[in-house]
Amino acid sequence: MKNFIQSGAVVTVAAPAAVSSGDFVAVGAICGVAQHDAASGADVSIVRQGAFTLPKTSAQAWSVGEKLYWDSGNAVVTSTASGNTLIGAAHAAAANPSSTGEVLLTGEVQSDADAFGKAAFVADASAGSAAEIDALRDALIAAGLMASS
Repeated sequence: MKNFIQSGAVVTVAAPAAVSSGDFVAVGAICGVAQHDAASGADVSIVRQGAFTLPKTSAQAWSVGEKLYWDSGNAVVTSTASGNTLIGAAHAAAANPSSTGEVLLTGEVQSDADAFGKAAFVADASAGSAAEIDALRDALIAAGLMASS
């Protein structure tokens, strides 16, 4: 596809505040973990997908697979949906109390209809070259419609 920019698994954003490597960064709905230190306003690369140990609301217990949200006011991950941004799911159980938990960042929240639409768009754009077939496979995997091998 000639209009493809990048996979989006790692993106560069302006740091909303000074950040250290491993800090959770949220710029609007773009969320991830900083790959390196950055001053406020400087470019920082953030990883949007994968499992990370992050600060959590201490007084919560999490079960594996439970939806998790970013509480920007308290700078912690929480299981409380109201007023917070969905970022992924619990990668492991977390105890109450505990200051950190394992979070699987999804990188994107989408409906099944969105996933099918994206896969169909890539399929329509594919002319059958090896690169385009690889792009179709990657889009199907990212949309959760195909297992990676």
